[in-house]
Formats: sequence, C-alpha cells, structure tokens
Amino acid sequence: MDNGLSKDQQSANGKLTKQKGDWCELMAQAHYRKLGWSVYPKMSGPIDFIIVDLTTGETRFMDAKAKGERKDTKSAGNRISRTVKPEYKNLNITIVYVDDNGKVEEAYGKGLKEWHKEYKISRNANGQYTGKVLKK
Repeated sequence: MDNGLSKDQQSANGKLTKQKGDWCELMAQAHYRKLGWSVYPKMSGPIDFIIVDLTTGETRFMDAKAKGERKDTKSAGNRISRTVKPEYKNLNITIVYVDDNGKVEEAYGKGLKEWHKEYKISRNANGQYTGKVLKK
C-alpha cells in the first residue's frame, strides 16, 4: 500500500517519531525521579525504563508513550489507548502517557471492568466516552 510519501519523507517522519519517543521517555523518567524513585534506563527490549523504590524494594517496569488523541473519526478527541504486546503481558509493564507539555499520567492497570467500578464518566450524544471523568 502506497502512503504517498517519498522514501526521504518517510525517513524524516520516522526520525521525528523516534525523537518524540525519546523525549517522552526522558520526561517520564524525570517525573519518577521527582517522586523519589530510583530510575534505571533500558538498554534494549520492550521496557523503556525500570523504577525502584529503594526503601520498600518495589520494582516497576515502565513503557512511556506519547499521549495522542483520535482525529477525523466519529470518536475524534478521545485518547488513543496503547497496550503491551501479548508476548510481554507476563512482565507486568506499566504504560505511562506523556502529553506535549511533559505531563505524565499512568494508564489504569486493574482492567476496564474495575475502572468502571471506580469512575463515573461523561459520554456524548452517541454514547461515546468524551475523555472526561465526572466522579472518582
């Protein structure tokens, strides 16, 4: 399938995407350092960085993603949710989203069913989630 971009344009876009991904990782690492975690950047693999609470020994594997919203669809404006690849589910990787301003937010890790027990959400006229949480 042709996307209408030259090889040079595709290469340039890929470099920008890589730069954004690297920036998101650094912002997320800085966020957890400010919270008192020890942060260990990755060398390779599906984990972007590891955070450790040196007092409790709690260790978490983190994957930083750029926070994006859907465009040009009936669900425009809704956050794009990312998932961990099925072959890495047993690693308990936590996905964190970084917005364009560097704000970090964690994905809810207990599952969709539990999330709906804890939160009341806003829906539009079509019944779609608007991205607003009304009550926690």
